[in-house]
Amino acid sequence: MYLNTIAGRSFNDLTQYPVFPWIITDCKSENLDLTNPSIYRDLSKPMGAQTKERLESFRNTYKNWSDPNIPSFYYGSHYSCSGIILHYLCRTEPFAKNYIDFQSGKFDNPNRLFRSYQLSWENSSFRIENNVKELIPEFFYLPNFLRNENHFNLGINNKQEKVDHVKLPRWANNDAYEFIRINRAALESEYISKHLNEWIDLIFGYKSRGDEAAEAENVFYYLTYVDRLNFKLLTDPKQLKLIYSQIDGFGQCPTQLFKKPHPKKMAFSIIQKKRKLNIFNLLTRLKFKKYCKSQNYNGITLIENKEISIEKIIFSYKNTQLIPPKYSTYLDWNYPDESIRILRKNDSKLISIYEKPHYGKITSLSISKYGKYVITAGQDLVIKLWYLQSKKRKVDKCNYWNYSNIKLLEQFSGHSKIITSMDICLNYCIFVTVSQDKKCLIWDLNKKRLIRKIDNFKNPLTIVKINQVNGDILCCEANRMKLFTLNGELLAQKKFKNYKKDSISSALIARIDKLQDNFAYVVGHVSGYLSFYRLIKNSNQNIKFSFHKVYASNQFFANPIRHLTISKNSQNLYFENGQFICLLTCAEIKNKINNYEPISCTRCSRILNFPSQFLSCSVCKRPMCTNCSVFRKSITASSSSSLPNNNNNLLCVQCNLNIKQNIINNNNK
Repeated sequence: MYLNTIAGRSFNDLTQYPVFPWIITDCKSENLDLTNPSIYRDLSKPMGAQTKERLESFRNTYKNWSDPNIPSFYYGSHYSCSGIILHYLCRTEPFAKNYIDFQSGKFDNPNRLFRSYQLSWENSSFRIENNVKELIPEFFYLPNFLRNENHFNLGINNKQEKVDHVKLPRWANNDAYEFIRINRAALESEYISKHLNEWIDLIFGYKSRGDEAAEAENVFYYLTYVDRLNFKLLTDPKQLKLIYSQIDGFGQCPTQLFKKPHPKKMAFSIIQKKRKLNIFNLLTRLKFKKYCKSQNYNGITLIENKEISIEKIIFSYKNTQLIPPKYSTYLDWNYPDESIRILRKNDSKLISIYEKPHYGKITSLSISKYGKYVITAGQDLVIKLWYLQSKKRKVDKCNYWNYSNIKLLEQFSGHSKIITSMDICLNYCIFVTVSQDKKCLIWDLNKKRLIRKIDNFKNPLTIVKINQVNGDILCCEANRMKLFTLNGELLAQKKFKNYKKDSISSALIARIDKLQDNFAYVVGHVSGYLSFYRLIKNSNQNIKFSFHKVYASNQFFANPIRHLTISKNSQNLYFENGQFICLLTCAEIKNKINNYEPISCTRCSRILNFPSQFLSCSVCKRPMCTNCSVFRKSITASSSSSLPNNNNNLLCVQCNLNIKQNIINNNNK
């Protein structure tokens, strides 16, 4: 996705939408073995060259092209254009409306709609001659676009079958979530990690332009290479209009990013060796330590010093909240005049005040990750969205402190009882509120309106947490917790039998593994113990997953666990119960899974360990970085005989100099 972004691809432009590769070609097996190379496509070839029969037709087009004004090409269509994007996303708004407009006010013929993953792969790889479509990012993270959740009437095809949800491969069991999970796991598999660089060379790299593209049979119609068109020389308005319409309708190639072969992605096994353990890997060996006494704290904030790897703990008291990211100021709303104030942390000096934000006391307050937005809720059942304006003011000649001012943006209403908890997610531009009226409301930060209501709860809601990565929403009642998607679909639920002992007092969503997107759900209980849960596949078709208890602490504290926070490396978990701030950790997390010696470049001694990628010289086989490598094509054909007969080899600087010296010596003789 990063390569798409720096190459100019954007979700906001259908003509330059991000492009992803086809990965899995096996659609008939009931179970997939991700270690089997036969289930994957050939990433070294473009979609038009996946079969020899169809490639031969494209070769004839390239060889027999005779128009002197238009350069020869293999493919007259493109792998990504606005029509392809709308073809994939025709079931999802707002793309459905755009698709209807694109098709002159109605959905396309049912036989041409995107209705089957297998059929779409066959059409793109060998069935239809001019179809060379690649995929879009939604195939790896968004299951909703595969289902007709809006109940559009998509018609009946030639087989008298109603077109509704997309037909998925057998190994997905008609489950969109399972399809996305497996497709994403395949993208991160060992085989794809070793060969993904070949596809990058075709789309973003040295094989996307010039002679290398012709050798790789990867040449498209010349107007798709917009970066090679000189619009300053085009003065005819009609010609410009034709070119713009061609670009808009038939797609564009991404900007060329690399002129050398892209290095291979580091294998997952090597990454595993480098990674450190966290508390979720050693749940049975965790130990509780009392960090300090609690003094009516309202929350715990961790600030990590990356240079010395030390966590600094900052506490906020009752009716106060620290403002990130500097934490040099804090909000305080514990005053008789019911005002909300911004004060400096060091000396509690007043910076800004806003009187009477609500009619009555503030019942809940939440601050966004970087301190940009603040949401408050009061006894008047009104939700207010605030914007924090930060400035710098000079105090002495060299001392500065942050000046903040709070500004009201919008106010909302939708609950009929006291609002108990709120949370903000800037990644999805939403915030969520829950209250004692058994409702969960999802609000849009940009449009400042209600977008969804979830009300299938039996008891008043007390806690809400948003997964900052995938947008899932965790709602907690007294003895039950439920997990929903952003669209309000119930993913999992857990009911606690013992009401007095197991009632939920706090909750936390922690990311276990960044590569696999695994999450842990940590729950603090009224009786003073912690429990850890993860999601597992559920056999019940009505609910996709179920909460599986991984670990429950055998140490009970006298008071309910009120606040939970975890360090960024997931190695320390802090919680507070009104008496003590406690630390949950394990001594073994400081050790690595395996000792992995770093590799350094032979010439510049740069460490080539994860996350950097490294190459090896084709002659001496020594490791080298990309800055110390030379592409073999820069050397003449009379180079050293020790070079393999492969046009894609790289040389280190030293071997390159030796070969040049040999050429000079041979010429002198």
